Amino acid sequence: MKRLLWILLFIAVISSGARHLMAQWNQTNGPEGSQVLCFTVNGTNLFAGTFGGGVYLSTDNGISWTPVNNGIWNSVIPSLA
Repeated sequence: MKRLLWILLFIAVISSGARHLMAQWNQTNGPEGSQVLCFTVNGTNLFAGTFGGGVYLSTDNGISWTPVNNGIWNSVIPSLA
């Protein structure tokens, strides 16, 4: 019984935190036409790896995105480092 109470408490804490985290996401203008698979940050640059669209770069905190695929032959980018 005590274990069940701990599990229910854990679920309640996680679900309340998840609602708070979801409120921080905002719709932007891109990357266009692709599912985003990964993100990485380098200084003030945001990079997004996509499924079918290659790599996109944002230099304005995600407001606009530019494809940066010069030399990339595979447009599916599952991870960035």
